Amino acid sequence: MSVNGGWGLSVGRITSAVRELESQKSEIAAECAALESKSYMTTEAQSLRARCEELRRDEARLKQGLRKLDEQDREHQDSFFGKIQEINAHLAECNATYNRLHVQKQRQNLDFLLREKFGLCIPSVHRDHNPEQQTTLTKDELFQQCIDLASKREQSK
Repeated sequence: MSVNGGWGLSVGRITSAVRELESQKSEIAAECAALESKSYMTTEAQSLRARCEELRRDEARLKQGLRKLDEQDREHQDSFFGKIQEINAHLAECNATYNRLHVQKQRQNLDFLLREKFGLCIPSVHRDHNPEQQTTLTKDELFQQCIDLASKREQSK
């Protein structure tokens, strides 16, 4: 399978040429065998034998070219897959950064809501504004304060 369309086209052309040469080689070899079986070597038989040898050399050169193209194709595929792995690693890094920033933003939003809506100031390792005004609350205390504030608001309505 070719990564680069141009190479795929070259491989296709070479493969077609090899098939055509193999077909011609078979026909000429059959004609040579038929002539040689009559126990005489005519000029035509010698010409066909020379053409057959020429076709074998052409076939060998084309097959060698095909092997070189396959090697280059594999090298480019390896390079391509290496680039894909680099991109995937970078995407994983970006995704981790996005997730970290998303969680951080959610914490900031929660802190803002608690501060603005309920008047609570929760210490956070991600920010350090007004540390002297911050108090440390356990989850249970925070939950209880939220319930108390919600019930006070409900009563005041």
